[in-house]
Order: sequence, then C-alpha cells, then structure tokens
Amino acid sequence: MSRKTILTWLVLSTTLLAPLQESVQEPPPDPITVEELQRLIDATGGWWVAGETNVSRLSPDEQQYRLGLASDAFDRAFLSQLPTSTAPAATFSLPSSVDWRDHNGDWTTPIRDQSNCGSCVAFGTLGAVESRLEIYHDDPNENPDLSEQHLFFCGGGDCESGWYPSAAMSFTRDTGVVDELCDPYDANDHTCSPCTNWQSRVTKIHCWYYVGGRDDVKHYLANYGPVEATMAVYRDFDYYVGGVYRHTWGDLRGYHAITLVGYDDSEGYWIAKNSWGDDWGEDGWFRAAYGDVIYDSAYTPVFDQAPPGGASNVRPDGWSGLYTNGITPSFRWDSATDDAGGCGIQGYYVAVDDWTPEGAGGNDWWAGSITYFTVPDTLAEGEHIFAVTAVDMGGNPNPTDTGQPGDAPYYTFYVDIVPPQSQVASLPSQSGSTFTVSWSGSDAASGIASYDVWVRDGDSPWQDWQAGLTSTSSTFAGTPGHTYCFRSRARDQAGNVEIWPSSSDDCTTVRDFVSFLPLTTRNYAKSKPAQ
Repeated sequence: MSRKTILTWLVLSTTLLAPLQESVQEPPPDPITVEELQRLIDATGGWWVAGETNVSRLSPDEQQYRLGLASDAFDRAFLSQLPTSTAPAATFSLPSSVDWRDHNGDWTTPIRDQSNCGSCVAFGTLGAVESRLEIYHDDPNENPDLSEQHLFFCGGGDCESGWYPSAAMSFTRDTGVVDELCDPYDANDHTCSPCTNWQSRVTKIHCWYYVGGRDDVKHYLANYGPVEATMAVYRDFDYYVGGVYRHTWGDLRGYHAITLVGYDDSEGYWIAKNSWGDDWGEDGWFRAAYGDVIYDSAYTPVFDQAPPGGASNVRPDGWSGLYTNGITPSFRWDSATDDAGGCGIQGYYVAVDDWTPEGAGGNDWWAGSITYFTVPDTLAEGEHIFAVTAVDMGGNPNPTDTGQPGDAPYYTFYVDIVPPQSQVASLPSQSGSTFTVSWSGSDAASGIASYDVWVRDGDSPWQDWQAGLTSTSSTFAGTPGHTYCFRSRARDQAGNVEIWPSSSDDCTTVRDFVSFLPLTTRNYAKSKPAQ
C-alpha cells in the first residue's frame, strides 16, 4: 500500500469516527452545578446565563408546584373544540419587535409569585387580562390587580392537578374575576370563598380566542396586547437569570402557562412574564428563543373596543313594496360582521321612526341576535321608517347615536289600513249587444292597484267578469233582451280590498232588435215561344 493511500485512509477514518467519538463522550453531570451548566451553555453557543435562583434552590417536589398546566391541555381533540381566530392575510406587515413594557408607556402589571401551588394558568391568564384592561381603558398607569385566588379556586383548578387556559378564559368571560382585595392569594387549596359583594366587583372579558401559528400570535400580540402562552419546562430553566434562554440540559419537568408581552425578530425570541417572583430570571421576566420551549400558539383575551360593521339590506318580511296594511309589520336584514380583533355580533337594536336605534324610548326594541323582527306596537297610518343598529359583544354600536337621517340602515314604508273606494260609471237604460263598461276608484294613501268587476244576468247569481284588472274599462257582449247589472271593488297598493257593495252599481238592458227580410219581386209572365 502506497504512502498516499495510507494517508487517505487515515483522513477518512478520522472523519467517519469523529461523530462516534462525540456520541460516546461523557453525559452532562446530574445533578449539575451552576458552573458546569454555564460551560454547557457556552459550549453550545447559548445566549443565556445560569445562576442560583429562588426556584433552583427548591426541592424537586416544590419545583413541580411551580408549574400547573394540565398534562392533557395539548390534546388535539380538545384543542379542536376551542374558539379560534386567525390574522387577516392582508395584515402580515408586522413590526420587527414589540415590548408592551415600553410601548409608549408600560402596559404590564407587576410580577406575581404563584409560590408552591400549581396555579400558573391563573397567573398567565390574568397577566394578559390585566394588560388588556389597561389598553382597553387607555391608561398604562391603571395597574389593575385581579384575584388569581378567585379565578383558580372558583373556576375549578387545584394546586396538585393544575388547570386549563381555556377554562380560565371562559370563567373570566362568563363569571368574571374579582379584585385581589376581595379574595387574596395564599397558594393553598381552597373552596371558593370571595368577599360577600364579589358580584359587583368582577371584571369580565368580552371573549377569547385560541390562536395557532407564530405569525398569528405575533399579529394579535403586536396589535392588541399581551396574550397567554404555554411552554415546556426543563430542569435548566430553574437556573435562568438572564439572556435568551434555549434548552441546554435536563429532563422535562412538565408544562407551564405564562404571559407573552413581546418579541424580537432580529434575535429571534419571545419576551414573557413568569409567575415565579422577581428573584428569578430578569426580575421575573424572561426571553426565550423562537421554536424552542414556548409553543407557537396563544390564548387571547379580548376587550372589544372597535365598533362592528353595520347591518344591511333592510327589507320587508312576508310582504313587499312600500305599502303595507299590517299595523305590526315584519322586517328582515342581512347580518353585520365584527372587526377582525372583535368578539362577534351580540345583537341588534331596531326602531320605528328613529334614525339611530339604541334601545331607549317606546319605539326602540332589542331584537337579540336574530335578523328579523315584527313590530310589536300598532302603527298609525302614514309614512314610517324601520332602522337597525348592530351591537358587538363589547357593547359597541354601529352606528353611534347622532340622530341624523341615514345613520343606520333603514327601510321607508307606508301603513295604509283604509280600503279604497270604486264605482261603475252610469250606463244607459238600453245598450247595443256590445257596449263599454267603465269604472273608477280612489285611495287616499297608497293608490289603486287593481279592480275586480262582477256581472249579473237578470236575477241570476253574481259572476266574475274581470279580476285584477288595472285598466278602468272593458267591452261587454250581451244577449238581446237581457238585463245586465255590474258592480266593482278596488284593491290598493297596501293590499286593502274594498268590500263588495250590497247592490249593483248600475244596470243596462240589451235591446231586442226585430229583423225584416226584404221582399224579392219575380216576373211570372209566360215567356214567348221560340220562333
């Protein structure tokens, strides 16, 4: 074997065996010291700093109580039942970074400590809700302090088993959460026992969404405020004191709920609020790399601020045109849609003769979420309008009440309850075998739509002659010697029909003509014989 061949084999052997040699290196020590962990972080090019924290010094059992996201919260069938939302395709022009702690003010609330109870879901939920409440009230200095104790123990959580973000969001929407003074937190399992006047002290969100996909999460975070997220927690996370965390060492300890308050695309990380007190992490906050331990999904509480789109195509229901003889007419309209960040349509105010229905006054009504309505009160004869205002789940109306004509979509209509009048014109006492019958009518409101005309031959029963005729005359062919009587009734544009008169309007007799054949004179003289 040549020297060149030997050298080639040595190079190949070194290259092929290198991964194997790495794979048989000694595993990281367990337990590990802070110094050993930091060497691992540095060796892998990590951007975070390890150190002793209030959590790393706890026993394994105590550390476990610092989590609390239920183990089956990621079940696909379970997640498929949650209310979802996606960002509109046209909105994906997102800022490269957002931090709600410094976003023309600090829109976050102070770091809390869940202590030795698996109640992270309550803290992750209310971290987002409190920030959204400040944004809703446009006051970064409000600093609301809602009760994790009330949310967790009245909602159905317990320190041992933890809870679900979806259940926490639904409780905050349906029941609401009291302030901290009404039900202070003490990190022990409790029965639900808030203060006596708790119902007057609750804060409710208008709705919530489960959002999947990193860009969608960033859209709702950047445009509307902090959201609740979930993450996997490994043993090295207990030692985090700063930097951009990425899992480096240790087994999975479980799952955790947090509040996302920002992100940074240039360095590829999320900014999050934890519930382990301010002696852990970056004064209680942390940054974590995209795609590592924080899942690309979020639970988004909503205080609905923007008004919805309006209802449209207001129209009669069960009748048509401008006129009705119904004194309690029915209407229908096309449903409104809420804005992209909203909670949907709560329902509709409707009104007669009010340009902007808002539920006040005797002629305004709440229709609920249906898109049809029958006016419950009797309407006077004359011109009216029927208008519709859409209201979203946040109570925002479209339109707002300005009282100006055309503010809300509307339909103009006329109530006409008085039947028209008609009359067959006078006929001569005698007529030819064909003659013209004329009639006319009047209606003070909607006008004549059509006529019906009956005829009677002598004393025989009345019979239809003309029905639904819009003209006011027609030619009749009769039998000589017969007397014909006529009567009419009119129908107006509102559908009111005149009652038939009890007697005929007028009669005429067809003349009985006698025909005489002309006499023909014939010459009966004998003809001369032919010669």
